[in-house]
Amino acid sequence: MENITAENLRMLIKEDEFGRRVLDLSKKSLSKVPAPLWEVTELEILNLSNNDLNELPASINKLRNLRELRLDWNQLGELPHSICQLSNLSWLSVSFNKLSVLPSNIKHLRNLQSLHLRSNHLTILPDGIAELEKLRGLFVADNPLTLEGMRKVLKLQNKKGF
Repeated sequence: MENITAENLRMLIKEDEFGRRVLDLSKKSLSKVPAPLWEVTELEILNLSNNDLNELPASINKLRNLRELRLDWNQLGELPHSICQLSNLSWLSVSFNKLSVLPSNIKHLRNLQSLHLRSNHLTILPDGIAELEKLRGLFVADNPLTLEGMRKVLKLQNKKGF
């Protein structure tokens, strides 16, 4: 995907059955996110799964209309704090990565309904997760959660009923 422009990326956008603008860049062997992507601000769903990404740039916050972000099966060790500025995000999937920590300001993802974190290196979850009022699904299986981390998950399950 060398010499890619924002216009090239816009040509790859499809509409799903609900009319949402979707860009699927999964399985493209990307080692970094193409910089012109940050100009494609109309995106609502972005799939970057099954690549070789070890970093997600702070520029992710420019995609203000994102509702779903799929980053599964990469090499991400952390997420930038700027991801928490995506206030429309309702679905975040970062399973099968190398995450050892989540952004402490995760509580700002006020519309987040589903958070997928399976098979990472998480030992604890930030307190802000409990403040995600709309969260209905939290998936943390296959993480080395500490006792304190497991208590937070159980407390959330009891509070939210999932």
